[in-house]
Amino acid sequence: MNPLDKYIQLIQDSLISCTLSQISIINPLRKDASIRKVQIKPIELKEKLHLSFIFKHQTKDITKNYLVEEAIEHIKTDLTDNFSQSIISTTSGEYHLNIFPNGKIKLKHKPNSKSAKPNLKHDHEKKSLLASKDPIWNLLGFTNDRGLIYKDKQKKFRQINRYIEIIKNNFEALESFDIVDMGCGKAYLSFALYSHLTKNFNKPIRFQGIELRKELVELNNRISKEAKFKDLSFICESIENYQPKNLNVLIALHACDMATDDSILKGIKGNAQLIVCSPCCHKQVRKSLKPEHAKNNINKYGILQERQCEIITDVIRAGVLEAYGYKTKVMEFIATTHTPKNLLIVASKKSMEPSSPDSHKISELYQSLEDHGIENHYLLDKLKIHGG
Repeated sequence: MNPLDKYIQLIQDSLISCTLSQISIINPLRKDASIRKVQIKPIELKEKLHLSFIFKHQTKDITKNYLVEEAIEHIKTDLTDNFSQSIISTTSGEYHLNIFPNGKIKLKHKPNSKSAKPNLKHDHEKKSLLASKDPIWNLLGFTNDRGLIYKDKQKKFRQINRYIEIIKNNFEALESFDIVDMGCGKAYLSFALYSHLTKNFNKPIRFQGIELRKELVELNNRISKEAKFKDLSFICESIENYQPKNLNVLIALHACDMATDDSILKGIKGNAQLIVCSPCCHKQVRKSLKPEHAKNNINKYGILQERQCEIITDVIRAGVLEAYGYKTKVMEFIATTHTPKNLLIVASKKSMEPSSPDSHKISELYQSLEDHGIENHYLLDKLKIHGG
């Protein structure tokens, strides 16, 4: 690769890794050139990455913004036809390009004594628990061949990191990992968690993803085989019909309709030691709401009814887990700017024996439903447990 192509590659890599601060293009080839200098910096416009060009004339500056692909072509043209020098400023240092009249090109790297932060609106990635250079991320389409995360995958990568940061300590007490991921979809978390567990624990593992869409099951199994993840497999089955033979960890992230409740139900009946779910869908409780039967007026207004039903749905889910002997936490796993579905319920128990429900706690849950004018909750109905 010649120095000019390498220079363009450095620009593209620094954009992918969000380390680019500024590009300066200087020293015009023609003395009478109207543009004396070009300064370029990355910005976000309408949630898309652009490069903002400031064309510096003798008496005025003109600013134009381009999407990355078009911007790269402008830079190539300027360095081929109009200018003889350029400097890339990144968080790791500066790259100086010099093009001489005889056609010779030199490229030098000068490390920074201080890290210059790129002027972008989004937050910069802190050190990740997951290594982006792990080949699985390239197989999943998150990274290029150099292990740099694509711009449109960075938010999802941060989400997955956060999931694993939250739950990783729960695996310490488990003697083995028999894991089921309900409604796994494209299975990003399954692949990431499997990779993390096999790298950090020397324990037996059996990991199965459950997904109803056949094309995703086939894709996931193909990627798992290519990654040589011999104990990670996927089957085509509905959550409701799936009958786990053995499990000690159940995961359900954004399982739609009643699938979150069905997943919790499978975990409780399967006596899973760890249940992790990011709850989704609160339609059932909303439909069973009778505001006129409530003991307060908290559900008086329509928009507040919607929000209150979301809260009550997840309060009951967490409460049921507690009634069955689980130590339960409800938390935000990531900012709402990344996803509005940002709650995570983490429930763990030490006992290997199935637990009978605590009747007092169940009565409290039914009382909460009655107080808010809610006739029934799907999970309580499916478990066939009733308040006193």
